[in-house]
Amino acid sequence: MKTFIITSILPNEGKSTVCKLLAEKLYALNIKTLIIDSDFYKSRMIGMHEGLYEFLTADTNTRLFSYDLGKYFMIYPSKKAIVIGTRYPVKNIESLFQQLSKSYDCILVDTPPLGGLPDALNFAGIADGFILVDSNQKQDHYGIKKLLQRIESTNKPVVGIIKTHVR
Repeated sequence: MKTFIITSILPNEGKSTVCKLLAEKLYALNIKTLIIDSDFYKSRMIGMHEGLYEFLTADTNTRLFSYDLGKYFMIYPSKKAIVIGTRYPVKNIESLFQQLSKSYDCILVDTPPLGGLPDALNFAGIADGFILVDSNQKQDHYGIKKLLQRIESTNKPVVGIIKTHVR
């Protein structure tokens, strides 16, 4: 397994933190890791650099840059915030991941929450599995069960559930 979708039901459950911590642990094991921030709507990284959105919506051969952050590499989401409800671009996703898989041992895709938006499912075709991040204080069992059913429809395994905000 090489490419994992990191998702949750709701925002602010710790997906980005989990991605960074996983990438740092993989670095300690000499596994070259790329994090792709694919949350065009609410990422804290919007506005830092042109990124995934610009690449996926380009009609020409736009170059996508990954930034070396020391222990892992990062592809930022977008130069500007995208309005929620805007159609998520999917046309170049498969070719993008074919190229990236040649350069990285592991790819972690930090997605928007799957509870409200289906955008995380756009990456299911390229993923080896899902990692669900669940804030201990926000979800009930029904919400988790519903999310697991959505993921199950992709025929990709849930390889882990990470509980956050545990006291």
